[in-house]
Amino acid sequence: MKRPHNIRKKVKIADQSLPVELNEQPKPLFLVMQKVWFDEIESGNKTVEYRDDTAFYISRLCAKDKEGKITGLKNYKTVVLQEGYNPGARRMTVEVVDIKYFNREGFEIYLGDIISRENFDRTNAPKRTVSENLQPRAPRKKKVIKTQLEKAKIRKGAVLKKIKKEMTNIEKEKPEIIIIDGIEVEIKEHNDPKESFESPYTRFSYLIAGSRKPQDDEERAFLKEVEEMKKKGIVIELPFD
Repeated sequence: MKRPHNIRKKVKIADQSLPVELNEQPKPLFLVMQKVWFDEIESGNKTVEYRDDTAFYISRLCAKDKEGKITGLKNYKTVVLQEGYNPGARRMTVEVVDIKYFNREGFEIYLGDIISRENFDRTNAPKRTVSENLQPRAPRKKKVIKTQLEKAKIRKGAVLKKIKKEMTNIEKEKPEIIIIDGIEVEIKEHNDPKESFESPYTRFSYLIAGSRKPQDDEERAFLKEVEEMKKKGIVIELPFD
């Protein structure tokens, strides 16, 4: 079957500019893998191991200069493959034929003959230990299945609770109002400098209503006069327009 002319096959091109170091690495490369790939390599069906282009594998497989720039590939002759992380896991020492680096795609490690095998006899393999301090799990509580009516009541209660909370906040934010001589006066602190008031009548009204504390001798004398007038039974009219 011919490939359509408008479909191109993606070809990976290895970085040919990376030379292999002359000095062989003193220790073999160590890689951990899943059982399925371990078995495939052991049987000979899989001859290439792939690793991602990550900082970890770049540090393991690439040589760098003092500035951290990649200058080449490390010279590995053998690799130790391990099946998982369990104690006594199977291992193989395998010949490394070649290592290729594909920038942004990863590494390909070409494998040769199997040199040695370890822990393939599972008769004497260590068993997984169970902690003596392991406490039994507490039984899970059974989830109570609520009817649609019960769910509706819960939703209604939540909505009412929310509305009540909002109304309480509104009441808290609502200013206190008192009536002096038939005039509603908002109880709110008005302790701004007297220069900020356009009219002195407004300032004196706040003093009479108790929403302003006297700031100077003039205001203190005014309040003293107001108190004496109240004692004499004189009705004080707020000086509002």
